[in-house]
Amino acid sequence: MRVLDFFEANLRDTGITIGTFDGIHIAHRKLINETLCTSDKWNLNPVVLTFSRHKYKKSERLTTLEEKLELLRSLKVPAVVLMDERVFPIRAEEFLRKHLSGRLGLRWLFLGYNHRFGHGREGDAVFATRYMDELEFSLTVLSPIKINGITVSSSGIRKLLKKGELKMANRLLGYDYFMTGTVVKGAGMGGKIGFPTANLRVPEEKLIPAEGVYAVRVRMGERTLPGAMHIGRRETLNLPPSIEVHIIDFQGDITGQKLRVEMVEYLRRPMKFPSVDDLRKQIEKDIERVLDVLQPD
Repeated sequence: MRVLDFFEANLRDTGITIGTFDGIHIAHRKLINETLCTSDKWNLNPVVLTFSRHKYKKSERLTTLEEKLELLRSLKVPAVVLMDERVFPIRAEEFLRKHLSGRLGLRWLFLGYNHRFGHGREGDAVFATRYMDELEFSLTVLSPIKINGITVSSSGIRKLLKKGELKMANRLLGYDYFMTGTVVKGAGMGGKIGFPTANLRVPEEKLIPAEGVYAVRVRMGERTLPGAMHIGRRETLNLPPSIEVHIIDFQGDITGQKLRVEMVEYLRRPMKFPSVDDLRKQIEKDIERVLDVLQPD
């Protein structure tokens, strides 16, 4: 997959889809798949045009840039063009005429139903239709997708994750929400009570789901192992909030390694226990539930 800078790219005969694509959820996937299939049918070069950073907020992203590119690569996207804040002053007409049509060789434009582009968000699908004949491109607009009455959107998925509604969030994403981070040294209390944990440091822009305990799959290199993840307060041990995962039946020092933790099911809220022994018993129950949740069908 080629990754190009917006102002340096020069392409020809392209089918282009534009979006923030935070999360690459099922609606994004449908739009991207339409771009790939139609481009292939009409002998065009498919391109995903997206942002290297979110347009408005610096935190609470469903996917970091690295994760977004990883997901786009898994969808067999051949070329990604990255935009940044330098595009913000560009008016919608100039964006279409000079950049998409002129430098990027636009022949077919694929937009989400609510996507807007150009300075002040002045451009949308209706705006683009004014230039179709002159600039000689076709236009496809994706209708909203709803599941159980919920319109699939990145903002909606963020709200679900922050409320601990992981199952529905995963359903809208089309995959299990995951966090990629580096293992850092912790207080070591998990090991002292019999359940060593890997403390995960994730990029600051990454959305952290609701506090609590989760059944997770831990991808560590080529290995995938079951785990119990705890997010938030650790009042029983009088420790500050953290993101830590106990990798079941694993031993070894993995400090400094990168893990991908896929969150499968929300098990329970954080609890303060009368004693460390009570905490230990609850962790044993959590592990039993994790293994039950993750067992093969």
